[in-house]
Amino acid sequence: MKKTSLFIYLALFINFSFSQNNSSEIKIKSITETETYTNTSSDGKKYVFTSEINQTTYNREGKKISNIRNTYFNGKPYKTLITDYQYDDNGRIKLENNFVVEDSLKYFTNYDYRNNQLAKKSFRFIENEKENEFFEAYTYNKNHKLISSLYFYSKKDIDSDFYQTNLKVKSLYDKNEKCVEMDWTKSDSSYKYNKYKYKWNRKNLITKEKEYDKNGSFIKTTSYKYSFDQHNNWIVKKLYVKKELVKTFYREIEYYE
Repeated sequence: MKKTSLFIYLALFINFSFSQNNSSEIKIKSITETETYTNTSSDGKKYVFTSEINQTTYNREGKKISNIRNTYFNGKPYKTLITDYQYDDNGRIKLENNFVVEDSLKYFTNYDYRNNQLAKKSFRFIENEKENEFFEAYTYNKNHKLISSLYFYSKKDIDSDFYQTNLKVKSLYDKNEKCVEMDWTKSDSSYKYNKYKYKWNRKNLITKEKEYDKNGSFIKTTSYKYSFDQHNNWIVKKLYVKKELVKTFYREIEYYE
């Protein structure tokens, strides 16, 4: 998979199940989130690299206005994705206008609703004679609670049925509509895709992630630790594997006065 494809399909998860709730009743104006990861060199020294910076702005009603996502590759700036959001008369997102700056690429993500619930998100565009297609479909129980979703992203030549990229993710949700499992193992075999299970606390924050391979064999546990601001919103999130820090997220939160 080329890095451009990787960038696009990872961008789809910005608004996925892990957009963990903010606890404060004070209105947030913007959040700038920086993701870093830690590598250990052969001589035992640890190095910290930035992998992504996300800036999201909100209106006073708490609705997203825009998002700017800057990604880094080998510690250097790689791609910038700018997204603006459009809403329908009921205040629901109906369209995302997406623009990848470096490629001058525009594409639109459509939101479809059924029975006043989000049923599907999707896009399709052609770039350099490659067809890119994405959809995410949602399933609800009789009480209108989200119970599962199916994510699909593919890339192929427009005159071929052979998929260069074929990603499938089945997600399961608990009674509070929090994602408790993501299964990537049905994706193409070009890359190693595993299954993940999640635990959440009462603040609607993930505390633990367990990873399994396609045969169900346990691989590792990742623990999440948080620090909070005076409004009880998290501003630092640290991920540990076997007590070793592997990734850190920092958030700068601006509030409306």
